[in-house]
Amino acid sequence: RSLRLTGCSLLTGRGIGPLRESTVLERVDISLVKTRDHRPGACLLELGQVLPVLDSIIANKENKLRHIQLPKKWRNEKDASLDGFIGRYNRALDLSTKECCQCEEEAEPILHEDGDRYGVQSATCYKCLREFCFGEESSCQDDWESEVEYCPCCEKYFCHQCCPVFWCSKCDETISCEDCWECTWCSVDDCSDPG
Repeated sequence: RSLRLTGCSLLTGRGIGPLRESTVLERVDISLVKTRDHRPGACLLELGQVLPVLDSIIANKENKLRHIQLPKKWRNEKDASLDGFIGRYNRALDLSTKECCQCEEEAEPILHEDGDRYGVQSATCYKCLREFCFGEESSCQDDWESEVEYCPCCEKYFCHQCCPVFWCSKCDETISCEDCWECTWCSVDDCSDPG
């Protein structure tokens, strides 16, 4: 139910055609980020090969897709075709009813359409795929801040039950999730203290 191309940095995307219109995939991680290896340039995946397959999946009304992790290279380049896909994916997420795992409000998963987290999915735990409400009127917004963390290394959101995110004991900045922990040191004001 998951496609993870972690560490497959030589793939171009030409072989993923059989995944078109999948009704089984729940998670697609094409970020290519290995644990403890966060080089953004190590991606050969071609937008023109991959986006049509992803589009066919989200266009299928029977799809089960709940989380996409896009390559950093694509997110840095901000191609117009990726902008269009992000909008279509967010509309597909809006069409499916999802309940917050903490309350009875509607969950609001989304791929960020701008800003520092452009192309990063929020309001969904990367590991367990639990979804959260997150908005001005949400009844558990305060819980969101305490129950879900963002790892700045792999750029994924996690709930505390699945993957704790560590903080620097010296400066209180987010360092990384447990999967990225060994390669990450605090770099705020040259702190260099691994908490």
